[in-house]
This record gives sequence, structure tokens and C-alpha cells, in this order.
Amino acid sequence: MTDVESGEDGTLTVGGFLDIAGKNILVTGTNDDVGLYFVNCEDDEKSVKLEAAKIGVNTSSRIACVVPPLCSGTYTVKVVTQCSKTKPHKESLENTFS
Repeated sequence: MTDVESGEDGTLTVGGFLDIAGKNILVTGTNDDVGLYFVNCEDDEKSVKLEAAKIGVNTSSRIACVVPPLCSGTYTVKVVTQCSKTKPHKESLENTFS
């Protein structure tokens, strides 16, 4: 995960671009929980969910988006998807980036 504005891992610049690389991370599926989450580590009420439609690049190996408005704090980024190499999973799968 790289914050494009600062060029650093572990940083989120509100309004800047975030680039995430991985495997099978395409944000796709019909379950309600599918999305890209900015999870506030201190207060879950301050967490933000981005729907797949709000993600600029959304492939099985790369996600890029604009960091939404976030309250001050420490966040993790969580990808929830039903993506698979062959056919969609029935259950949602999660991958968290610190």
C-alpha cells in the first residue's frame, strides 16, 4: 500500500491517491459488506467504506482510489471482496493493510 502524495507506506493523505497491490483484491461481489474500508483503529464509528464504484482502478492485482475525508487517527485499510481466480466466493473475504 503506497500513499502516492507522500510516496510513503503507512501514510494516508486525505484527497490524495492511494495505490494498493496484491492478489485477488478486486472489489467485487453482491454481499452488502463488499467494499474498501478505511477503518479507524480507535473508533469504529469514524470508519469509512468506499463502494466499488468509487474506486478508480479496481483489478485483481491493484486498487487505486482517492483517500476520502477521514477524522484524525490511525487507520487500517481493509478490502472485502468475493473475488476468486475461477468463480466468485459465496462468503466475503477480507484482507487488511496497516
